[in-house]
Amino acid sequence: YTTVLDKLANRYFIKKQWSNAAPIYRELARLRNDPEKLLEYSRNIFECVQTLGTYKNADQDVQLMVRALRQQKYDSHIDPKIKQKNLKDYELYARDIITHLHKKARQRKQAEGFKVAADAYDIYLDFFTQSPKLKEMRANYAEALFASHQYLEAGKQYEAIVSDAKKGTKARKERLYSSVTAYYHALKEHKKSLNYYDLAYARDGLRTTGKQYAKAWPKSRYTADVLFNVAWVAYDAGDYDTAVKEYTDFIAKYPTNKSVSAAAHV
Repeated sequence: YTTVLDKLANRYFIKKQWSNAAPIYRELARLRNDPEKLLEYSRNIFECVQTLGTYKNADQDVQLMVRALRQQKYDSHIDPKIKQKNLKDYELYARDIITHLHKKARQRKQAEGFKVAADAYDIYLDFFTQSPKLKEMRANYAEALFASHQYLEAGKQYEAIVSDAKKGTKARKERLYSSVTAYYHALKEHKKSLNYYDLAYARDGLRTTGKQYAKAWPKSRYTADVLFNVAWVAYDAGDYDTAVKEYTDFIAKYPTNKSVSAAAHV
């Protein structure tokens, strides 16, 4: 069966019928375990996808590449130099596929496209830990999570990459604020779907990143809103003593802010 599929896929590939070749190579990659064949299929899939310009299966394609490289890693019959070259080449293939999909998702503003990209980034980052573009890919992963409405995971990822940017830089400021915003959305929009652990994590995440943001950028136009939401988290968690103190501090610090009446009411 695999021999017939192999011949059919190669025939489509030679005839440049990319849309027919790609799904057969994916099927072959699922059925076979030979590292060299798996790498060959992954390379051919990449060529098909790149020519067609469609990346809807990016997460599956990156997963197949990673599987092939993992198989190769533990194969004693393959020269270490070839292993290293393949790792370098296929990292480029995987990165190209994911970033193209991410770009298309941005253009079309499709949550589903961002979700596939986020899944692909997750697979990529788990394996290509020595990537020359690791920090950039980590930042893209956070953006894809947020854009696909996976707010809790986006908050965690943004919080994790804050230290990738230098202190006092615009990038660090934006990432910390994005983490605050992601945790806020997780609590506001998905509170009912969060389990107790996730709910506690989101609350603690918002309070921690919010306080960090307010301390680092006290004069930012977002700081008042951030501190209001930090106080709201205490209230939402039933920690009323802390909420009273923080709302009182908020009113004293921002007496003319639009949220003062809400703070006083709470």
